Amino acid sequence: MNKNKNLLITEMLRNWYFIDSVLLCEHAKKCITDDKDYQEYISLKAALMSDLYEFYSYIDYIPKTNKLPSNSVQLQEQAVQLARKSKAISAKMIESKDFKNHLKNVIINEFKKNSKRNVNAISDTVINERFLKMTLDNMLIGVPIIECANKEKIDDFRGGLLEQAYLTVRSELVQISEKYNSVFQKKT
Repeated sequence: MNKNKNLLITEMLRNWYFIDSVLLCEHAKKCITDDKDYQEYISLKAALMSDLYEFYSYIDYIPKTNKLPSNSVQLQEQAVQLARKSKAISAKMIESKDFKNHLKNVIINEFKKNSKRNVNAISDTVINERFLKMTLDNMLIGVPIIECANKEKIDDFRGGLLEQAYLTVRSELVQISEKYNSVFQKKT
């Protein structure tokens, strides 16, 4: 197997752990207590990984990493570090004036749809969902787009379809994780 293929496979394994680190702050097996939810989560995550692999291959993305882990523990530690880094970047992005205005409009629209809900609960849910999605997107899509060899393929028909497939599955993963992520749990 050539070096580029090894780098991409290692990146995909790291992404597997990265997704859990972002969405659940722990391994899915430890967090997701309902077997049906766990099976659905794993299926969705596998579909997401398949979409990502096809997207990475299509745009000729080769990870620019010199740190290949020597074992699975190192790989998981790298994933946790990437999750922390991506969360810090997402937090800064959310604090920008433009993004605050965008969130405000989304929250207002959500409140209009269901004015009986508490505006604070709506705000928390919208902000937390956007934060998780951005955290995933920064590393899983953003970095590969920046570093890929065929940028013109990103916006063509197939590239758009692959990206849309990723976004759809990612949203479903976030929905499941909300049940098990402490950030979304109601405070008593």
